[in-house]
Amino acid sequence: MGKHVKGYVVPEEILECCAECPFRSKSEEIPAGRGVYKKICRCLLAPEEIEDPWRDLEWTCDHKEEWCPLKTVEEYLQSKGEKAMKVRINTHGNPVPEKAEGGDWYDLRTSEDVSLKEGELKIIPLGISIEIPKGYTAYILPRSSTPKKFGIQMVNSMGVIDQSYGGDNDILGFVAKALRDTTIEKGTRVAQLAIYKSPETLEFESVERLGNADRGGFGSTGTK
Repeated sequence: MGKHVKGYVVPEEILECCAECPFRSKSEEIPAGRGVYKKICRCLLAPEEIEDPWRDLEWTCDHKEEWCPLKTVEEYLQSKGEKAMKVRINTHGNPVPEKAEGGDWYDLRTSEDVSLKEGELKIIPLGISIEIPKGYTAYILPRSSTPKKFGIQMVNSMGVIDQSYGGDNDILGFVAKALRDTTIEKGTRVAQLAIYKSPETLEFESVERLGNADRGGFGSTGTK
């Protein structure tokens, strides 16, 4: 994920680091959605504008080992493109998930023939087990065409898989409810998977009052 800047997609980690960049006096603001702006260093956008003395400044960013602030965004993205996240997988003899051309999510297929009656609920096995890398969470969503083509919907809305679900017998599944009588053949693409950074650890602070104005609860913004 990132923002389009001068023809490049700037990764979020660069945007975060730029907020603490020692070169931030040469930074510019770019839209970050919903009227919020983030600063990105001109050393990434136009490194040729940086004078040589700047190169003697100490760089203290946490991402120091991964990228240099004096590289162009293009160089950084090229170096990152050579590295893919390693995900250990047990396919149990099924195909390894693949991305559709031009897509970002990996298609998941049924690992057996399935027949359902209208209204029937069944966990359809997707045939693979994966080990989620530390600090990441996997998400399973139905493909947009699945309800129309195969007459099923994912009743839990979205599957969330964390690191604890990583054994050989922890096979991914599609929690399906049949919208009509349907038969789905083994190897049918019904779902899609992506892996993202896990949410931050939360520390809850118990208070008697939040001190904020009440909006009015569910449905408070209108009926249409």
